[in-house]
Amino acid sequence: MLKRDLSKLDNFATIVGMMVGSGIFVAIGEAGRDAGPSSVLAYLLLGPFTLLLAFPYILFQSTSLGNLTGGAYVHISRTLKNHFPGFIVMWLTWVTYLGVLSVLSISVGRYLQAIVPAIEPRVAATICLLIFYLINLTGVKHFGRMQSSMFWVLLLAVAMLIVPGLFAVRTANFTPFMPQGMPGFLKALPILFFAYAGFDALSQTAGETKDARHSLPKIFFFGICTSIVIYIGISTVAFGTTPYEILIGSQAPLVEASKAFLPPGIGTIIVTTGALMAFLTTINACMMVPSRILFAFSEDRIAPRALSRLNRRYSTPHISLTINLVLAIILIWTKTVGYLIGISMQAMIILYGTECFAMMCLPFVNEDLWKQVPYRLNKYLVAAAGAVSIMMLTVLYAKIPNPLPIPLVIWTAIGTVFYFVERRRGLQENFDYRATLTAFLRPAEQPAERPSA
Repeated sequence: MLKRDLSKLDNFATIVGMMVGSGIFVAIGEAGRDAGPSSVLAYLLLGPFTLLLAFPYILFQSTSLGNLTGGAYVHISRTLKNHFPGFIVMWLTWVTYLGVLSVLSISVGRYLQAIVPAIEPRVAATICLLIFYLINLTGVKHFGRMQSSMFWVLLLAVAMLIVPGLFAVRTANFTPFMPQGMPGFLKALPILFFAYAGFDALSQTAGETKDARHSLPKIFFFGICTSIVIYIGISTVAFGTTPYEILIGSQAPLVEASKAFLPPGIGTIIVTTGALMAFLTTINACMMVPSRILFAFSEDRIAPRALSRLNRRYSTPHISLTINLVLAIILIWTKTVGYLIGISMQAMIILYGTECFAMMCLPFVNEDLWKQVPYRLNKYLVAAAGAVSIMMLTVLYAKIPNPLPIPLVIWTAIGTVFYFVERRRGLQENFDYRATLTAFLRPAEQPAERPSA
């Protein structure tokens, strides 16, 4: 069995590290070219929307599913009583995490090359991946401790930018507020939304978290709120201290902004440290999460059994971890990572949309699971919240810059073939697929009385 060695702090560091991650240092510059100072408004509007998208996760984590590894895959498959929908969206999510893992590793290599020019970025990226592979391999406790340590450094760097920066903000720098007008503002929304994405990673820690069913729903809420505050604070400082034209013309916008309120050189050190911690916290999580996705697939026998084998000494899914490491390294050295990144934004929107759909169906399709929800909620309002989220995600999907539908279709087709081949093998071995869809329900356990929300 997986060991429940993750604490509340470890999980809080995981969700904030994934959400803030590289987005705080990359997305602000990219979106700023289209939205300008109105990026602050975009972050503000996307914050409540992100909380709404996280609502299904909070709901499902409060049930007995909240103790299982698998995240959205488990939520969707158990609610709809069918493995395939949950599998296919998490299959796309799995390759997305591999793409992000590879890209961020290369980014670390390039940062180090700026300090030591002789370093080859791909070599540095490979070494970075190997280090975090070993950390994850030797126990989830080590993953948690490393994540928490890097999180505190990241938080300190962010605070050193936001606190003094707010005193240097000038309202004149927010004019023009929308330099590219409403079209530019809307164009920037998908980029900034992708910066917020990643909160779903927290649900993959459920099988290794102490008292996961009760702690993770709260961590979801407070972790997302913390990330919203950080994004709004950083974007306010960036656009409020430096004219928009100068900011978008810089290769390092936050370094440029820090010159307005920090001594020369200090801002560069703080931003560089913060960026590295942002990259590394995300890399650490992206090394762990895909292995748990494969683990959940294997547990349900829609992936080879070997993927759920645990290391006898460390109780970690070593084969799944090793496969993800090898694939990430291949992506780095063959320079094919762009193929996966091209579908990442689409895959994340599809994932959140399917999770919202499962929440809509929950009270009407799976009443036994609905009864486990420990909050007094009107099932029609829950369904309405899911419908609103899906409509907003559809609008966001339509605004994705340069979508790549063909790679998305290809990966979906590959995943479909993989699923049915593995399921056929499972049936030949007389694996009971129906039992996995109801095993989380305990007949002897009575649902707790629902407290007021």
